[in-house]
Amino acid sequence: MQLLIDAGNTRIKWASLGGTGFVAGRSVPYAQWPDEIRALLGAEPAPKAVWLASVAGAAVNAQIEDACHSLWGQPPRIVSSEACACGVRNAYARPTTLGVDRWLACIEGFHQGDGSVLVVDAGTALTLDFVTAEGRHLGGMIAPGVDTMRRSLRADTQLMPDATDSADFELADNTASAIAAGTLAMAVAVVTQARARLQPARCILTGGEAQRLAPALDPEWRLDTDLVLKGLARLVQSRVGTDG
Repeated sequence: MQLLIDAGNTRIKWASLGGTGFVAGRSVPYAQWPDEIRALLGAEPAPKAVWLASVAGAAVNAQIEDACHSLWGQPPRIVSSEACACGVRNAYARPTTLGVDRWLACIEGFHQGDGSVLVVDAGTALTLDFVTAEGRHLGGMIAPGVDTMRRSLRADTQLMPDATDSADFELADNTASAIAAGTLAMAVAVVTQARARLQPARCILTGGEAQRLAPALDPEWRLDTDLVLKGLARLVQSRVGTDG
């Protein structure tokens, strides 16, 4: 069994790849480090290898490495973005500077169907990447995520009430609802404008805030919250098979 770890900006997710294929695991916030996540990972069967795709930074990566050493006596294999992998060619002049989460989402998005694909990862940051039907990554965009916008308003203005979720853009009669509607509308506008301009054959939505955005988007959008881990599984399988 291969253990797959996706370390994002605020949460860690994991899954496994073995004889039965891809099996989704858990998703927990970093606030539960180190004991709870260590205990949850320790409940997994001992893996043949641990694969880590991380945008979390050196401190979190070191904690994950320490956990892997203490639990299984092995370091994780760090995955980085490449110039080309699994039939997808990276648009970046310096391929490793593309966030590995975006790279893996592009790989999996490309393989999930025919034609071009727009991949949107809605999390702490809102990222958009476009891949042609031939597997050419044309680049992407990065904007603040919904919660990031809301935290910015609380930090830089006197608008203190926490925003409540809202799936519509109605004019609000209170500050919390106005923040909720406005920040959600901003994120949805970025996504819908990109889709209108790029005209992709397929649209995939992933990330921790994906379920918040999904009700405000057209039904043509497909929701897959495990897209990054599935992309990691596909990359690992291309290198070692399902259980190598």
